[in-house]
Amino acid sequence: MSEESDVQKLREAMASHIRAARAFRNLSQRELAKKVGISFSEMHRIEAGKVSVEMETFAKIMAVLRYKWAFGCLEPKREV
Repeated sequence: MSEESDVQKLREAMASHIRAARAFRNLSQRELAKKVGISFSEMHRIEAGKVSVEMETFAKIMAVLRYKWAFGCLEPKREV
């Protein structure tokens, strides 16, 4: 397996997690992009697995969605 295909698989996995978390929070791509501070087109490319997400952007996305990334699994933060 090539490094490039490994990176693409990771990109696709992250995209899938972001889509699921966004749907769970009933947000559109446009709404999430605005809250994160990125363009709609960038959010679309991220969710399509077309671009690698910078860690800072990924952290903002997870914060907006109130999710944490733990050992490759998305977990909703418990509401207190």
